[in-house]
Amino acid sequence: MSPANRIKTLIVEDHEMMLHGLTTYLTEFIPLMEVVATATSAKEALQVVTTHSLDLIIMDIYLKSKPNGLDLTEELNKQFPEIAILFHSADTNIELVRRAQQAGARGYINKGAGKKIFKNAIDVVINNGTYFQKLDREVEKVTRSEKKVLELLAQDKKDADIATELAIKPATVRTHCCNIMSKLDLHSRLELRREARRRYPPD
Repeated sequence: MSPANRIKTLIVEDHEMMLHGLTTYLTEFIPLMEVVATATSAKEALQVVTTHSLDLIIMDIYLKSKPNGLDLTEELNKQFPEIAILFHSADTNIELVRRAQQAGARGYINKGAGKKIFKNAIDVVINNGTYFQKLDREVEKVTRSEKKVLELLAQDKKDADIATELAIKPATVRTHCCNIMSKLDLHSRLELRREARRRYPPD
């Protein structure tokens, strides 16, 4: 961290009202927070990073300009791995959270998160930890029966085939699928199959 333990921070957010509100909120709520700059585009963010010494970047996942927050994070993480990147987004789709982690972000929180969660996430990522509550929760949520269904979905098997193999009713398979989608924040059967293949890739 920077001298005197000030958390030198860049906020990347393309909505002016959100940007202003977040800046005010953080500096008032976290005394050690020092917002040294803000950016509304990837280009502005890159300029700031190359001209300032930073500890933390709070990043929106969707930017009107290219690259988006995910691609920008991947680029920044390669060039400046010492800077902690925390996503602050209204979109909590589990796949996006996972992609943010893969891009090199240290954390991901919802824009509706309360003060304690926000402060805790910042404390964790600043100290080289990771804060992905949603990923941590979903690991515990999927039951053994649901995992079996996921494994068979990864093999492109239909509901009737899964029911036969697991000796359950097709309606039970559909119930398992609905439960898994709800737990993992998936919005279609296509997303469900993609997630199944990610977890259980073919040999």
